[in-house]
Amino acid sequence: MNKNTITLFGIAIMIMLFLLIRTANAEIYVGVVDGYVINLTGQYVQGATVGAQVQSCAAGCTGSTTTDVNGYYVINNLNAAANQTINVDATLGNYYGNNSGQTDAYYTAQINITVALVPTTPTLTAIADTHNNSLIIFQWTNYTDPQGLVTYNQWTFDGTTYTNVASPQNKTDVAFQMYTWSVRTCNSFGCSAWASDTFNVSNLAPPTPSIPDINNTNENTITFTWTSGGADPDGDTTYFKFYIDGATTSGATSPRTLALLNGSHTWKVQECDNWVCSNWATDTFTIQNNAPSAPNLTLMNATSAISKKFYWVSGTDPDADATYDEFQFDNETVVSPAVSGLTQALSGTFYYSWRARTCDVKGACSAWSEDSFVKFTCAEEVPPTTPGGGGGGGAGRPGGVIVRPKTGCNETWHCTSWTPCSPRGEQQRACQDWNKCVTRIYQPIEMRACTPDHCFNDKKDAGEERKDCGGKCKPCAAVYRDVPEIETSYPLYILGLTGINAIYLIIGIAIGIIIIILSAMMLMRSSDHFNLYIQLRLVHIQIDFASKRLAFAEYYNKVRPHYKRLENQNELTDGMLDREIRRLNTKARIRLGKIRLKMKKK
Repeated sequence: MNKNTITLFGIAIMIMLFLLIRTANAEIYVGVVDGYVINLTGQYVQGATVGAQVQSCAAGCTGSTTTDVNGYYVINNLNAAANQTINVDATLGNYYGNNSGQTDAYYTAQINITVALVPTTPTLTAIADTHNNSLIIFQWTNYTDPQGLVTYNQWTFDGTTYTNVASPQNKTDVAFQMYTWSVRTCNSFGCSAWASDTFNVSNLAPPTPSIPDINNTNENTITFTWTSGGADPDGDTTYFKFYIDGATTSGATSPRTLALLNGSHTWKVQECDNWVCSNWATDTFTIQNNAPSAPNLTLMNATSAISKKFYWVSGTDPDADATYDEFQFDNETVVSPAVSGLTQALSGTFYYSWRARTCDVKGACSAWSEDSFVKFTCAEEVPPTTPGGGGGGGAGRPGGVIVRPKTGCNETWHCTSWTPCSPRGEQQRACQDWNKCVTRIYQPIEMRACTPDHCFNDKKDAGEERKDCGGKCKPCAAVYRDVPEIETSYPLYILGLTGINAIYLIIGIAIGIIIIILSAMMLMRSSDHFNLYIQLRLVHIQIDFASKRLAFAEYYNKVRPHYKRLENQNELTDGMLDREIRRLNTKARIRLGKIRLKMKKK
């Protein structure tokens, strides 16, 4: 193989390494740990598996290898800095050992490991599944350490590990569930495998009780009965829970009588022991009292009588409950109970109304049956007087005029327009019967309530509690739903968004631009340093595998000026990457200096 071939081969390797490093630079670390694995007699142990763990590390923290024929191991590419702790352990069959140490200034640690046989795994006494949770006994058998070392036990139960314990161990009043417990024996070098056992502490629920279906009814007093679904499968003492409409009674007994309101009702019963209950037995029924039918009224005609009797036929109850009637004349007090044939006094000329309804003794009433009529008054006729009729003659109207009431008069009312709504919330108008009838049965109202105009001007005025509410306006609770009044200002309308202050928007944009610039500067700086690191690595690869002349040219033409520039700008800080750059640069100058001396001697 000639020099040109070697040079091309070296360049190809450098290019591959450069691409590999650029795509996987997060996995390149410089920490190293090495040492020897020996047994208790001082002999080196070949073929032991060694693992390393860097403390306080986020990535690249672990590594593993196997000892060689001399018991030597080395693990590199660890993310370790100077004076950082590394834990190592070694395993070979039943041999085990561990140790720890710290890295030096070059991120290297030398840690030897002594291994010994771990104790024999103890033998457990299996625990059978049980219902008795009051006392559980854990027992096992230990064995003598094969090397005569002092041993101790570790016992794990229900997520807790107990150290330096001896058989037996007890637990009382445990919960009903599945348990796994384990024991292992340890010496100062390591521990045996765990011996484990699983058992179940169980409690079976009582059977679901039996309850009858309660039919829908109009009775408000209900008796509830139930029976047990059978004996508890574990022989435990049981009791019942009774539920009705959201209320639960513990320790209830059958039968149970309750007074309930009308409506739908759900009741349940379950049987329980001291730890668990059966499923609920459930039933739903409805108590509904149907109202009687409305009574039939004997309708009243217009009358001039000073009293009238009021008759009706009572309604009937569909549930056959006892009933009574209620009567109300005009706006007077309701008569309850009332009997058909009541007499009511009438007076003047008036429009009267009356009504009646039928109720049952359980409180359900029919709709009101209603009627109305007119009470009118007839004017008396005045006897005529005879003009010049002697000394007799009674008093009367001159000329013998007879005043008669207008009979069959149709009221014809005409009203003015409503006045504007006053600040007091009132409107008025004047109405007149053009036929001038005696009656005023159909006279329209001449005053009504209204909402003043100030209730719609979007201001708080005229005695309002808040803007357009309170006082003569709608209650504020109806308008605002009790939401506090909040004055909201919108400084600007920007980009289709209200409420965004322009100053805050400009400050936010400026801060974002500054963050982007600083991030870009940090990335450029980190990239510049990393490129120098890669160039130094390639120089060393050229020295080892390719043309040394190419290495000279690469270093003095590119790498050294790059290094000097960063050094003069004080950019080579004490960071991990910069320390590695300094080390590689010093090593490259030394190696290239030695090569130059050899070349001069030749």
